[in-house]
Amino acid sequence: MKKRVHDEVVLVSLATLSILVLSIFLVLTPASAQTPKPGAWSPGPMPKSLTVASYDVGGGVYIITAALGEGIFKKFGVRMRSLPVGTGTSRILNVRIGNTDFGATIDGLFASEGVYDFATMDWGPQSLRMIYMSNRQSAYSLATGADSGIKTLADLKGKKAGWLIGSPFTQLMVTGALAYAGLSLDDVKLVETRSIGSLYQSLIDGKVDFSPLDSSSSSAYQLESSPRGIYWIPFPPENKEGWDRFRKINPQVQPIHCSFGAGLSEKNTVWVATVPMPQYFVYPNADERKVYWIVKMIAESYNEYKDISLGMPWHKLEDAMKAYSVLPYHPGAIQYFKERGVWSALLEKNQAELLDRQARLQKLWKETVDESLKTGVKEKDFPDLWMKKREKEFSNYWVESAIKK
Repeated sequence: MKKRVHDEVVLVSLATLSILVLSIFLVLTPASAQTPKPGAWSPGPMPKSLTVASYDVGGGVYIITAALGEGIFKKFGVRMRSLPVGTGTSRILNVRIGNTDFGATIDGLFASEGVYDFATMDWGPQSLRMIYMSNRQSAYSLATGADSGIKTLADLKGKKAGWLIGSPFTQLMVTGALAYAGLSLDDVKLVETRSIGSLYQSLIDGKVDFSPLDSSSSSAYQLESSPRGIYWIPFPPENKEGWDRFRKINPQVQPIHCSFGAGLSEKNTVWVATVPMPQYFVYPNADERKVYWIVKMIAESYNEYKDISLGMPWHKLEDAMKAYSVLPYHPGAIQYFKERGVWSALLEKNQAELLDRQARLQKLWKETVDESLKTGVKEKDFPDLWMKKREKEFSNYWVESAIKK
C-alpha cells in the first residue's frame, strides 16, 4: 500500500514538474513563435521536384537553368528538370497547359502585349507573371564569323540573316539591329530555322552571315573555336538615333560595354546589346506557395550555383531586383521579396501600372474578338484588326510591325 501511494506521489510530482517547465517555456517564447496566428500566411511543404521550360540544349539559357537545378539540389535536395523547348511560343505554351511549373523566356513582353506571334486568335494578350529575373551583364547581340568581312552594322546589307520561326525576340533583334543601321528586312536575305540550337548552328556552319547570339552560350564558344572565329558587331552608344530606332522596335535592349563571354574579355571589350534574361515566369493561377518556394530556392541556392557557369552571378537577389520588370510579379514571389526586404515602393508602383495595363489589354482583346465574331472577320485577317485597335488605345507604346509576315 505504501509503495502504491509513493508511486502516485512520484507521478503527480512529475506531472507538476512538466506543467511548470511548459509554463516557463511559454513565458520565455515569443507569442509569434508559439502558435501561428489565425489566417497567417504559411509557405506549406517544400515541393519534391520542379520542372522548368527552358531553351534548346546548347543555348545559354539551358546552361543557366541546368546550373540552377544543380544549385537547388545541393541546397534543398530538390531535383529540377530543364525541359528543352525550341521556340518562345512553345515555352509559354508548356507553362500555360501545366506541363512545367514555370518557364524561362525573353518573349514575355510580346506575350503580355499580344503582339507578333501572340496576335492570333489562339493567343492574345497573356497575363504572365514574373517570379525572378537575371540582371545579366553578358551580351545578347549580333555576332558573325571573324571571316565574314562584316565590321559594322551597315555591312549587313545583302547578307544572310539567321531567322528563328516562333521567336519574336530573336526576330526583333535582327529587325532592330537593321533599323539601328537605317536598314530593313528587305535589305537582307532571311534564312529560316526552327529552333534556337539550329539558329546558332547555322552561324557556326556558315549557312548564315550573322545571327543573334548569347555570348555565354556553348554555341558562342563553338563559333569562337571554329575555323570561322567569332566577331561581335558593335553598337556604338553615341549613335543615339540608331539606339532610338532599335529600342522603338525592341524596347528591352540596352547598350553594354561587354567583357563577358566568347570572344570578349577585359582586354577586348565591345559595345553590344543585351537584355535582362532569362526572365522566369508563371501564369496568375500558379500556386502561390509553390511560386514562393521556387523563388526562395533560386535566391538561396546562389552560393551553390554562382560559379558553375558565366550567366549565374547575375542571379544574386539584390542585383536581380534592380532589373526593370516588363511583367507584374506573382504574389508568391512578392511574399518572398517582402520577407527579404527587397520589395520597394518603386516596384509596387510598377506592379500596379503593369496590372492595370494587362487588364485594359484583356478588355480590349475580348471586345475585338466579340466584334470579329459578329462581323465575320476571317482568322487570317484578325491580327491586323487587333493591332489597329491596340495601336489606337495604346498609342504611347511600341506597336510598329517589325516582323515579316
